Amino acid sequence: MLTVLWVVEELARPCRERTADFIQWLHCLAVISLLLEHAQSFRWMHGKAIEPTEILHSVLLPGAKHVHLDVQRAAIRCHGLFGLLERRPSEDLVKQLTSSFAKGPSSITVMTSKALIDLGLWHGPNVVDKAMNQDLSSQLQDHKINLSDIKFSIGSEDVEIELLVICWIGEAQLCLPHGLKLCLYVFFEHYPSLSMNHKKCLSKAFMPVMRSLWPGVNGNATGSTYVVSNMRKSAIQASRFMVQMMQAPLYYEETSPSKETVPSNEIENHNDSAEPTSVHESGEEGLAIRIAAEVVSFPAKKTAAEKAYVSALCTTLFLLHFRPTEQGAVKLMRQLLSRVTVLAEKELLKGVETDG
Repeated sequence: MLTVLWVVEELARPCRERTADFIQWLHCLAVISLLLEHAQSFRWMHGKAIEPTEILHSVLLPGAKHVHLDVQRAAIRCHGLFGLLERRPSEDLVKQLTSSFAKGPSSITVMTSKALIDLGLWHGPNVVDKAMNQDLSSQLQDHKINLSDIKFSIGSEDVEIELLVICWIGEAQLCLPHGLKLCLYVFFEHYPSLSMNHKKCLSKAFMPVMRSLWPGVNGNATGSTYVVSNMRKSAIQASRFMVQMMQAPLYYEETSPSKETVPSNEIENHNDSAEPTSVHESGEEGLAIRIAAEVVSFPAKKTAAEKAYVSALCTTLFLLHFRPTEQGAVKLMRQLLSRVTVLAEKELLKGVETDG
Protein backbone atom coordinates (compact mmCIF):
# COMPACT_ATOMS: atom_id res chain seq x y z
CA MET A 1 0.00 0.00 0.00
CA LEU A 2 2.93 2.33 0.58
CA THR A 3 3.88 1.86 -3.07
CA VAL A 4 0.36 2.84 -4.08
CA LEU A 5 0.68 6.00 -2.00
CA TRP A 6 3.88 6.94 -3.85
CA VAL A 7 2.09 6.33 -7.16
CA VAL A 8 -0.83 8.50 -6.05
CA GLU A 9 1.56 11.28 -5.04
CA GLU A 10 3.21 11.19 -8.47
CA LEU A 11 -0.08 11.08 -10.37
CA ALA A 12 -1.61 13.82 -8.22
CA ARG A 13 1.20 16.30 -8.90
CA PRO A 14 -0.06 17.52 -12.33
CA CYS A 15 -3.62 17.54 -10.97
CA ARG A 16 -2.59 19.79 -8.09
CA GLU A 17 -0.69 22.03 -10.48
CA ARG A 18 -3.72 22.10 -12.83
CA THR A 19 -1.61 20.96 -15.80
CA ALA A 20 -3.22 17.51 -16.15
CA ASP A 21 -5.55 16.64 -19.00
CA PHE A 22 -8.69 14.61 -18.37
CA ILE A 23 -6.91 11.30 -19.09
CA GLN A 24 -4.37 12.06 -16.36
CA TRP A 25 -7.19 13.03 -14.02
CA LEU A 26 -9.01 9.76 -14.66
CA HIS A 27 -5.81 7.75 -14.20
CA CYS A 28 -5.10 9.46 -10.88
CA LEU A 29 -8.67 9.05 -9.62
CA ALA A 30 -8.70 5.38 -10.60
CA VAL A 31 -5.63 4.71 -8.47
CA ILE A 32 -7.07 6.75 -5.59
CA SER A 33 -10.27 4.72 -5.84
CA LEU A 34 -8.24 1.51 -5.67
CA LEU A 35 -6.41 2.84 -2.62
CA LEU A 36 -9.58 3.86 -0.80
CA GLU A 37 -11.36 0.59 -1.56
CA HIS A 38 -8.61 -1.46 0.09
CA ALA A 39 -7.74 0.86 2.97
CA GLN A 40 -9.07 -0.02 6.42
CA SER A 41 -8.53 3.47 7.87
CA PHE A 42 -6.55 6.68 7.35
CA ARG A 43 -4.26 6.12 10.34
CA TRP A 44 -1.49 4.37 8.42
CA MET A 45 -1.48 7.13 5.76
CA HIS A 46 -0.52 9.95 8.14
CA GLY A 47 3.06 11.12 7.62
CA LYS A 48 3.44 9.18 4.38
CA ALA A 49 3.97 10.39 0.79
CA ILE A 50 0.55 12.06 0.61
CA GLU A 51 -1.88 12.80 3.45
CA PRO A 52 -5.62 12.02 3.29
CA THR A 53 -6.53 15.72 3.62
CA GLU A 54 -4.21 16.51 0.72
CA ILE A 55 -5.94 13.90 -1.43
CA LEU A 56 -9.31 15.44 -0.59
CA HIS A 57 -8.44 19.10 -1.10
CA SER A 58 -5.89 18.79 -3.91
CA VAL A 59 -7.53 16.12 -6.06
CA LEU A 60 -11.04 15.05 -5.08
CA LEU A 61 -12.68 18.44 -4.50
CA PRO A 62 -11.17 20.04 -7.65
CA GLY A 63 -12.00 16.87 -9.60
CA ALA A 64 -15.68 17.18 -8.65
CA LYS A 65 -15.67 20.65 -10.29
CA HIS A 66 -13.82 19.54 -13.45
CA VAL A 67 -15.40 20.43 -16.79
CA HIS A 68 -15.22 16.81 -17.99
CA LEU A 69 -18.18 14.76 -16.75
CA ASP A 70 -16.20 11.51 -16.55
CA VAL A 71 -13.72 13.20 -14.23
CA GLN A 72 -16.56 14.56 -12.10
CA ARG A 73 -18.17 11.14 -11.86
CA ALA A 74 -14.90 9.44 -10.87
CA ALA A 75 -14.19 12.14 -8.28
CA ILE A 76 -17.68 11.84 -6.79
CA ARG A 77 -17.23 8.08 -6.46
CA CYS A 78 -13.98 8.71 -4.59
CA HIS A 79 -15.83 11.19 -2.35
CA GLY A 80 -18.14 8.40 -1.23
CA LEU A 81 -15.25 6.02 -0.54
CA PHE A 82 -13.29 8.75 1.25
CA GLY A 83 -16.23 9.61 3.50
CA LEU A 84 -16.64 5.99 4.58
CA LEU A 85 -13.07 5.98 5.92
CA GLU A 86 -13.46 9.20 7.90
CA ARG A 87 -14.48 8.99 11.54
CA ARG A 88 -16.96 11.76 10.77
CA PRO A 89 -17.62 13.06 7.25
CA SER A 90 -15.89 16.40 6.74
CA GLU A 91 -17.86 19.55 6.03
CA ASP A 92 -16.11 20.21 2.70
CA LEU A 93 -16.86 16.70 1.45
CA VAL A 94 -20.57 16.82 2.34
CA LYS A 95 -20.95 20.33 0.92
CA GLN A 96 -19.42 19.24 -2.38
CA LEU A 97 -21.69 16.21 -2.59
CA THR A 98 -24.83 18.25 -1.93
CA SER A 99 -23.69 20.88 -4.44
CA SER A 100 -23.10 18.24 -7.11
CA PHE A 101 -26.51 16.80 -6.27
CA ALA A 102 -28.28 20.11 -6.79
CA LYS A 103 -26.38 21.38 -9.83
CA GLY A 104 -25.01 18.34 -11.63
CA PRO A 105 -26.53 16.51 -14.62
CA SER A 106 -28.39 13.24 -14.16
CA SER A 107 -25.31 11.01 -14.43
CA ILE A 108 -23.58 12.99 -11.68
CA THR A 109 -26.74 13.14 -9.58
CA VAL A 110 -27.08 9.35 -9.62
CA MET A 111 -23.47 8.87 -8.54
CA THR A 112 -23.82 11.52 -5.83
CA SER A 113 -27.02 9.97 -4.52
CA LYS A 114 -25.21 6.67 -4.02
CA ALA A 115 -22.41 8.43 -2.15
CA LEU A 116 -24.79 10.36 0.12
CA ILE A 117 -26.91 7.31 0.86
CA ASP A 118 -23.79 5.30 1.69
CA LEU A 119 -22.61 8.02 4.06
CA GLY A 120 -26.03 8.27 5.67
CA LEU A 121 -26.23 4.53 6.22
CA TRP A 122 -22.65 4.26 7.49
CA HIS A 123 -22.38 7.32 9.75
CA GLY A 124 -26.08 8.03 10.32
CA PRO A 125 -28.20 10.92 8.91
CA ASN A 126 -27.66 13.08 12.00
CA VAL A 127 -23.88 12.89 11.66
CA VAL A 128 -24.06 13.86 7.97
CA ASP A 129 -26.33 16.81 8.83
CA LYS A 130 -23.99 17.99 11.58
CA ALA A 131 -21.08 17.88 9.15
CA MET A 132 -22.67 20.99 7.62
CA ASN A 133 -23.39 22.49 11.07
CA GLN A 134 -27.07 21.63 10.75
CA ASP A 135 -29.34 19.55 12.97
CA LEU A 136 -32.28 19.14 10.65
CA SER A 137 -33.68 16.01 12.25
CA SER A 138 -34.53 17.85 15.49
CA GLN A 139 -36.30 20.58 13.52
CA LEU A 140 -38.69 18.02 12.01
CA GLN A 141 -40.29 17.24 15.36
CA ASP A 142 -42.54 20.30 15.34
CA HIS A 143 -43.70 19.88 11.74
CA LYS A 144 -46.75 18.19 10.35
CA ILE A 145 -44.73 15.41 8.74
CA ASN A 146 -42.33 13.58 11.01
CA LEU A 147 -39.83 11.39 9.20
CA SER A 148 -39.40 9.16 12.24
CA ASP A 149 -43.09 8.23 12.07
CA ILE A 150 -42.77 6.70 8.61
CA LYS A 151 -42.81 2.92 8.90
CA PHE A 152 -41.20 1.34 5.86
CA SER A 153 -42.88 -1.87 4.74
CA ILE A 154 -42.48 -3.55 1.38
CA GLY A 155 -45.50 -3.17 -0.88
CA SER A 156 -47.31 -0.53 1.18
CA GLU A 157 -48.68 2.52 -0.62
CA ASP A 158 -48.65 4.48 2.68
CA VAL A 159 -44.87 4.74 2.32
CA GLU A 160 -45.16 6.20 -1.18
CA ILE A 161 -47.77 8.72 -0.03
CA GLU A 162 -45.51 10.06 2.73
CA LEU A 163 -42.35 10.09 0.60
CA LEU A 164 -44.06 11.71 -2.41
CA VAL A 165 -45.53 14.43 -0.21
CA ILE A 166 -42.08 15.00 1.28
CA CYS A 167 -40.72 15.34 -2.27
CA TRP A 168 -43.13 18.09 -3.23
CA ILE A 169 -44.14 19.89 -0.02
CA GLY A 170 -42.72 23.39 0.32
CA GLU A 171 -39.35 23.65 2.04
CA ALA A 172 -40.78 26.41 4.25
CA GLN A 173 -43.21 23.86 5.74
CA LEU A 174 -40.66 21.07 6.05
CA CYS A 175 -37.01 21.81 6.80
CA LEU A 176 -35.68 19.14 4.47
CA PRO A 177 -32.29 19.53 2.78
CA HIS A 178 -32.47 19.95 -0.98
CA GLY A 179 -30.01 17.11 -1.45
CA LEU A 180 -32.27 14.67 0.39
CA LYS A 181 -35.21 15.70 -1.78
CA LEU A 182 -33.10 14.98 -4.83
CA CYS A 183 -32.27 11.59 -3.32
CA LEU A 184 -35.98 10.85 -3.21
CA TYR A 185 -36.40 11.90 -6.86
CA VAL A 186 -33.64 9.52 -7.91
CA PHE A 187 -35.20 6.79 -5.78
CA PHE A 188 -38.59 7.24 -7.43
CA GLU A 189 -37.07 7.32 -10.92
CA HIS A 190 -36.06 3.67 -10.48
CA TYR A 191 -38.70 2.46 -8.02
CA PRO A 192 -41.64 1.88 -10.43
CA SER A 193 -39.50 -0.06 -12.92
CA LEU A 194 -38.55 -2.71 -10.38
CA SER A 195 -41.93 -4.36 -9.82
CA MET A 196 -45.57 -4.33 -10.91
CA ASN A 197 -46.47 -4.19 -7.23
CA HIS A 198 -44.56 -0.91 -6.95
CA LYS A 199 -46.68 0.55 -9.76
CA LYS A 200 -49.80 -0.65 -7.97
CA CYS A 201 -48.73 1.14 -4.78
CA LEU A 202 -47.96 4.33 -6.73
CA SER A 203 -51.36 4.18 -8.42
CA LYS A 204 -53.06 3.97 -5.03
CA ALA A 205 -50.90 6.79 -3.66
CA PHE A 206 -51.73 9.24 -6.49
CA MET A 207 -55.02 10.64 -5.19
CA PRO A 208 -53.96 10.96 -1.50
CA VAL A 209 -50.84 12.82 -2.62
CA MET A 210 -52.82 15.20 -4.83
CA ARG A 211 -55.39 15.85 -2.08
CA SER A 212 -52.62 16.66 0.40
CA LEU A 213 -50.84 19.06 -1.98
CA TRP A 214 -53.71 21.03 -3.56
CA PRO A 215 -54.58 24.28 -1.71
CA GLY A 216 -58.19 24.79 -0.65
CA VAL A 217 -59.14 21.12 -1.04
CA ASN A 218 -59.50 18.46 1.64
CA GLY A 219 -59.09 21.07 4.38
CA ASN A 220 -55.73 22.31 3.10
CA ALA A 221 -54.76 25.87 3.94
CA THR A 222 -54.53 28.54 1.26
CA GLY A 223 -52.86 31.94 1.19
CA SER A 224 -52.14 34.82 -1.13
CA THR A 225 -52.63 34.48 -4.87
CA TYR A 226 -48.89 34.06 -5.31
CA VAL A 227 -48.68 31.31 -2.67
CA VAL A 228 -51.71 29.45 -4.07
CA SER A 229 -50.27 29.65 -7.59
CA ASN A 230 -46.97 28.15 -6.46
CA MET A 231 -48.74 25.40 -4.50
CA ARG A 232 -50.82 24.49 -7.55
CA LYS A 233 -47.75 24.42 -9.78
CA SER A 234 -46.00 22.12 -7.32
CA ALA A 235 -49.01 19.78 -7.21
CA ILE A 236 -49.23 19.69 -11.02
CA GLN A 237 -45.52 18.90 -11.26
CA ALA A 238 -46.03 16.11 -8.74
CA SER A 239 -48.92 14.67 -10.77
CA ARG A 240 -46.85 14.65 -13.96
CA PHE A 241 -43.93 13.09 -12.12
CA MET A 242 -46.19 10.29 -10.84
CA VAL A 243 -47.66 9.74 -14.32
CA GLN A 244 -44.14 9.41 -15.73
CA MET A 245 -43.39 6.83 -13.06
CA MET A 246 -46.51 4.86 -13.97
CA GLN A 247 -45.50 4.95 -17.66
CA ALA A 248 -41.90 3.85 -17.00
CA PRO A 249 -41.18 0.37 -18.44
CA LEU A 250 -40.24 -2.49 -16.17
CA TYR A 251 -36.59 -3.56 -16.03
CA TYR A 252 -37.72 -7.16 -16.51
CA GLU A 253 -40.81 -9.05 -17.62
CA GLU A 254 -43.26 -10.08 -14.93
CA THR A 255 -46.00 -12.64 -15.24
CA SER A 256 -49.16 -10.64 -15.65
CA PRO A 257 -52.29 -11.77 -13.81
CA SER A 258 -55.04 -13.51 -15.70
CA LYS A 259 -57.46 -11.24 -17.48
CA GLU A 260 -60.69 -10.56 -15.65
CA THR A 261 -63.77 -8.90 -17.01
CA VAL A 262 -65.50 -6.11 -15.21
CA PRO A 263 -69.23 -6.78 -14.65
CA SER A 264 -71.45 -4.34 -16.46
CA ASN A 265 -73.32 -3.53 -13.26
CA GLU A 266 -70.10 -2.66 -11.40
CA ILE A 267 -70.51 0.99 -12.26
CA GLU A 268 -74.13 1.16 -11.08
CA ASN A 269 -73.27 1.87 -7.46
CA HIS A 270 -70.06 3.69 -8.26
CA ASN A 271 -68.92 6.38 -5.83
CA ASP A 272 -65.80 8.32 -4.99
CA SER A 273 -64.23 5.32 -3.27
CA ALA A 274 -64.35 3.19 -6.40
CA GLU A 275 -61.27 1.03 -6.96
CA PRO A 276 -60.15 -0.60 -10.23
CA THR A 277 -59.95 -4.37 -10.37
CA SER A 278 -56.68 -6.11 -9.59
CA VAL A 279 -55.99 -6.60 -13.29
CA HIS A 280 -55.70 -2.87 -13.88
CA GLU A 281 -54.31 -1.64 -10.57
CA SER A 282 -50.68 -1.72 -11.66
CA GLY A 283 -51.26 -0.04 -15.03
CA GLU A 284 -52.28 3.34 -16.37
CA GLU A 285 -55.87 2.09 -16.60
CA GLY A 286 -56.15 1.82 -12.83
CA LEU A 287 -54.78 5.31 -12.29
CA ALA A 288 -57.16 6.74 -14.90
CA ILE A 289 -60.15 5.11 -13.20
CA ARG A 290 -59.10 6.49 -9.82
CA ILE A 291 -58.72 10.01 -11.23
CA ALA A 292 -62.10 9.78 -12.97
CA ALA A 293 -63.72 8.57 -9.74
CA GLU A 294 -62.21 11.54 -7.89
CA VAL A 295 -63.59 13.98 -10.47
CA VAL A 296 -67.05 12.40 -10.30
CA SER A 297 -67.09 12.68 -6.50
CA PHE A 298 -67.34 16.50 -6.68
CA PRO A 299 -70.76 18.18 -6.90
CA ALA A 300 -71.83 20.30 -9.84
CA LYS A 301 -71.34 23.48 -7.80
CA LYS A 302 -67.71 23.76 -6.81
CA THR A 303 -65.49 26.34 -5.17
CA ALA A 304 -62.73 28.04 -7.15
CA ALA A 305 -60.15 25.73 -5.57
CA GLU A 306 -62.22 22.65 -6.43
CA LYS A 307 -62.69 23.82 -10.02
CA ALA A 308 -58.94 24.26 -10.45
CA TYR A 309 -58.34 20.87 -8.81
CA VAL A 310 -60.81 19.07 -11.12
CA SER A 311 -59.38 20.88 -14.14
CA ALA A 312 -55.86 19.74 -13.24
CA LEU A 313 -57.04 16.15 -12.73
CA CYS A 314 -58.78 16.12 -16.11
CA THR A 315 -55.62 17.42 -17.78
CA THR A 316 -53.66 14.63 -16.13
CA LEU A 317 -56.28 12.13 -17.27
CA PHE A 318 -55.52 12.92 -20.92
CA LEU A 319 -51.89 11.84 -20.43
CA LEU A 320 -52.85 8.25 -19.63
CA HIS A 321 -53.29 5.44 -22.14
CA PHE A 322 -55.43 2.32 -22.20
CA ARG A 323 -54.20 -0.95 -23.65
CA PRO A 324 -56.57 -2.47 -26.26
CA THR A 325 -56.38 -5.79 -24.39
CA GLU A 326 -57.89 -4.28 -21.23
CA GLN A 327 -61.47 -4.04 -22.48
CA GLY A 328 -62.91 -4.32 -18.97
CA ALA A 329 -61.13 -1.14 -17.94
CA VAL A 330 -62.08 0.56 -21.21
CA LYS A 331 -65.79 -0.14 -20.65
CA LEU A 332 -65.62 1.06 -17.07
CA MET A 333 -63.81 4.22 -18.11
CA ARG A 334 -66.35 4.98 -20.84
CA GLN A 335 -69.16 4.91 -18.29
CA LEU A 336 -67.18 7.11 -15.92
CA LEU A 337 -66.19 9.46 -18.73
CA SER A 338 -69.83 10.27 -19.47
CA ARG A 339 -70.05 11.75 -15.97
CA VAL A 340 -66.57 13.27 -16.00
CA THR A 341 -67.32 15.32 -19.11
CA VAL A 342 -70.33 16.90 -17.42
CA LEU A 343 -68.16 18.16 -14.56
CA ALA A 344 -65.04 19.07 -16.52
CA GLU A 345 -64.27 22.56 -17.79
CA LYS A 346 -65.41 23.52 -21.29
CA GLU A 347 -61.90 23.79 -22.66
CA LEU A 348 -61.17 20.29 -21.40
CA LEU A 349 -64.20 18.85 -23.17
CA LYS A 350 -62.53 19.59 -26.49
CA GLY A 351 -59.55 17.52 -25.40
CA VAL A 352 -61.80 14.62 -24.43
CA GLU A 353 -63.52 14.66 -27.82
CA THR A 354 -60.20 14.88 -29.67
CA ASP A 355 -58.58 12.04 -27.70
CA GLY A 356 -61.69 9.90 -27.95
